[in-house]
Amino acid sequence: FSGTEAITYLQSNQVDLVISDVRMPGEVDGIQLYEWVGRNQPNLLKRFLFVSGDMIGIHVSEFFLKSTALRIQKPFMWDDYSRLVEQILG
Repeated sequence: FSGTEAITYLQSNQVDLVISDVRMPGEVDGIQLYEWVGRNQPNLLKRFLFVSGDMIGIHVSEFFLKSTALRIQKPFMWDDYSRLVEQILG
């Protein structure tokens, strides 16, 4: 999905977990998607996971310093990823 497609999907579907890259094609990036979720489906913020290899840059760094967003950086070990997903889903 692009960020815009993800928003459209979230508007009409219930999900248990949102997994997003920071950088996404189109006009809505992962941070904007996270902010949209916070405004429209705040219960999903604790079930939102950033998976990205690019967490560098002023905008991205400031966002992660200010937010409690969960993230895992690529490349990652599958066990680390699966433990984090299990932790999020409870």
